[in-house]
Amino acid sequence: DSVMSLFSRIQRLKFFILRKELDTFGIHPAQVPLFFIIHNTPGISQKGIAKALAVSPATVAIMLRKMEKNGFVKKDINLTDRREYRVFLTEKSVEIIKKLGGVMEKFENVSMGNLSEDEIDMLKTVLKKIIKNLEEHRDA
Repeated sequence: DSVMSLFSRIQRLKFFILRKELDTFGIHPAQVPLFFIIHNTPGISQKGIAKALAVSPATVAIMLRKMEKNGFVKKDINLTDRREYRVFLTEKSVEIIKKLGGVMEKFENVSMGNLSEDEIDMLKTVLKKIIKNLEEHRDA
């Protein structure tokens, strides 16, 4: 197994497992990071979200449109730069964010269930190095 095929398999399993759990909230697994980014940075711009997720602003616009349609986010025009929207969670999302934290914690506990603390620390170190390598390559 190559490292990339293992990453791919983890991602597919994560999607499958979380999809079942998140369907009860009407949330797609790809939206989860947006909830936490917006929760931690109320009023963040679409461009800021795109940078945080390392995706295109167009991708974020599509995701936010769906989230807005489902009543999870609201967008306000930025008064200092009228070309930009600021994004906020709605009251509906405030309740969901609490539940999402539990869902994600449960998923992480299941994922790391038979790993020691040392193995988890080593895994984090290795993953951070991979991210650094990729970020340097992305910006090159």
